[in-house]
Amino acid sequence: MKMEFDVEQAIRLVKLLKAQEGELLAYRAVYEAVEQTGRFPDLESVLSSAKSAVQSEVDAKYDPLMKVLEKATDQASLDAARQFLATWIPKGKPN
Repeated sequence: MKMEFDVEQAIRLVKLLKAQEGELLAYRAVYEAVEQTGRFPDLESVLSSAKSAVQSEVDAKYDPLMKVLEKATDQASLDAARQFLATWIPKGKPN
């Protein structure tokens, strides 16, 4: 199986991951600071409920892409995955 490596795509992916990790770490720091104040005793359950509420939307947004990528095992399926990515528009609200 011939696999191509697109350096520009990889750089964009790493930049995205880096930005997302920075964002998540900032939210985590704020969450922990708020939690330590003790002013919101149900903060953990509220966060858990919020995560549950959005999970189906996130699944619907990204699962079709994951299914296509997981099936990419040969050049034809890689080409199909590349075509899918070129036209893929995630459903749901933007982040």
